[in-house]
Amino acid sequence: MKFLIAAGKTPAETSEADLWFWHGRATKDGMLPATADGIVVRFRRRMRRSGLEHLFPHLDLTLKKASSYRKKKAWRRQSVQRLRN
Repeated sequence: MKFLIAAGKTPAETSEADLWFWHGRATKDGMLPATADGIVVRFRRRMRRSGLEHLFPHLDLTLKKASSYRKKKAWRRQSVQRLRN
C-alpha cells in the first residue's frame, strides 16, 4: 500500500491502526466504505497467499470473513440440531 511507503513504514512497523487510519482517510476523501473494506481485505489476502505474513508481525492477516461454504455448513448444523430437539 502506497500510503505505508509514503509514511516511511516498514512491514515490521505496520499495525492495525495504520490500516484503519488509511481506511478512515480514504472514506473521508470520498471512497465508499465497502470499497475501502475490499482494498484492506485484498491486501490481507495477498500478503497471506504470498507467504509474507512473517514480515507483518503486528497485523492480523487471518481470514476475517467466513466463506459461504462455512456459512452453509453452520446453517445446516443448526437445522439438524433443531430437528433433533
